[in-house]
Amino acid sequence: GTRNGLTLYDGTRTINFLYDEQNKKSISSNFITRIIEDPLHQVWISTDAGISRYNRSDNSFSNFSVLPESNKKEDVYCVLLGFVNDYELWLLETKTKSIRTFNTKTRVIDSLSSTPAVDGALWYDSLNYTRHIWTYLSSGTIHYVFKDKKLLKKETFFTGENKKQEEPVLQVVHVLPKDDSVIWLSTTAGLIELNLLNHKYISYKT
Repeated sequence: GTRNGLTLYDGTRTINFLYDEQNKKSISSNFITRIIEDPLHQVWISTDAGISRYNRSDNSFSNFSVLPESNKKEDVYCVLLGFVNDYELWLLETKTKSIRTFNTKTRVIDSLSSTPAVDGALWYDSLNYTRHIWTYLSSGTIHYVFKDKKLLKKETFFTGENKKQEEPVLQVVHVLPKDDSVIWLSTTAGLIELNLLNHKYISYKT
């Protein structure tokens, strides 16, 4: 996935997919933000114009809006976060600045929380049955904790908003949860190991 279309390599040949306004079965946009395979092995693509599902049978796409009560193509930048079961897809979208769920079977769209973020990572805590979203921001990260679809907690790190913690303001470009207490943050100032239990961190720089 690139900013100039989608490329498929099947082991013997390369196929390039581009948006074609004359073809309703073309991909929704050339600007690809993320590619995810669901538990049923269907491939979903988020773009700056909604979501596309790749149809293997004829190399076509089915396109979906990420906004409720909208059956038309919407130019909405969105980023897929991941599936929480066979049909429930979580994502970020920027038009209403929301974390949303999209049921790929019923096509029902729900809003979970507002967010200023345009990218992030989803992680499931199997011990506490909670789902965690970590956002990538130009100033820090926001950590959202959900139980089912209910928001339990929201906290910020390295944004400059937390006056109780002596933290630098950092641009976060990637997040990797190690477990329920340790998070790795890739920032423009180096690698950060963050302990969620005591809110202390270790900075690694070259």
